[in-house]
Amino acid sequence: MLQSFRFPLVFAGAGLSRASGVPEPPRADLPRFLLDRAACQAEYRIWRQAVAGCHPHAGHAALLRLQTERGRLPVITSTMDGLLQRSGLREVAAVHGNALVDRCLRCAAPAGECVCAGDLRPDVVWDGEDLQEVDRAREWLAQADCIICLGWSALPQPVGEWPLEALRRGVHGIEINPAETPLSAHCQQVLRLGAEHGVARLLEISA
Repeated sequence: MLQSFRFPLVFAGAGLSRASGVPEPPRADLPRFLLDRAACQAEYRIWRQAVAGCHPHAGHAALLRLQTERGRLPVITSTMDGLLQRSGLREVAAVHGNALVDRCLRCAAPAGECVCAGDLRPDVVWDGEDLQEVDRAREWLAQADCIICLGWSALPQPVGEWPLEALRRGVHGIEINPAETPLSAHCQQVLRLGAEHGVARLLEISA
């Protein structure tokens, strides 16, 4: 089935990470961070330690296999834990950033590349801030003729709406999610499976 599409694109959501045991990231925003940096940094430090003990699962492995077989399979993700990249996947646009690393609070440069030593914050997108890697993600979305929504809840906004935009303009949709989402009714194929099993099943169907 997938061989008939020229440019499939994956939207990987929090469901993919939950299957690895990744806990919810800390709920912070810039005003709270500025008010109490020590507490926020401590919360992220605890979360990072928890993520370090989580590992890519069978769903990541199957996604890597699919990407390897096709030669190219870009991934847009709302996750911030770096598991997709740790699994070996290439061309991953993490639009909400990477909570495992820091960047300069003032110049936004990665830690180690700025002159504001010690003035750091997690490299994540908080409420009211601009998404990261938007141009690259939008370029892929414009080319896509098939989207695979993997553990994608269609939340949070605005990136949650991107797959729906594509589906409404006629892009073929495949959803892998154990629960119904706002995308379900617009997808041509729906696999009611968790992310750790759904991609392997998709490979079987497409073989």
